[in-house]
Amino acid sequence: MKALGSWSRVDGVGATSLRVISDTINLTMNAKAQTFPASNRPETPFDSIENAQDYLGLLLEAIADSRNEIADDLQAAEQTKPDRRIEALRLVQYKLEKLEQHLRSGSRALNDLRTLRRLLLDERA
Repeated sequence: MKALGSWSRVDGVGATSLRVISDTINLTMNAKAQTFPASNRPETPFDSIENAQDYLGLLLEAIADSRNEIADDLQAAEQTKPDRRIEALRLVQYKLEKLEQHLRSGSRALNDLRTLRRLLLDERA
């Protein structure tokens, strides 16, 4: 039963971050939808490169917040030394690092695509 309690704490951190991400994305997308003419309005956050970049930025912010919370939890757990909890928190920390790396790579790819689109369509910044 103790192991389940530790996982629920980890899940609680993730659930809070996901709610914040969801609320922020909804507010951002609603604000952006008002700036497009009705005929050109994107239907999803991924209808434009810029919207996808904004979305990845929000995810990176949430990951940074989660990593800070996990680091605090790991520091507290190391003082009381329940080995299973420490291992789980380290695994969560590793997975968040990997996710952050992948999102940063995706962000760079989107930036490259935006630059290429501007070059091909003679758009100016």
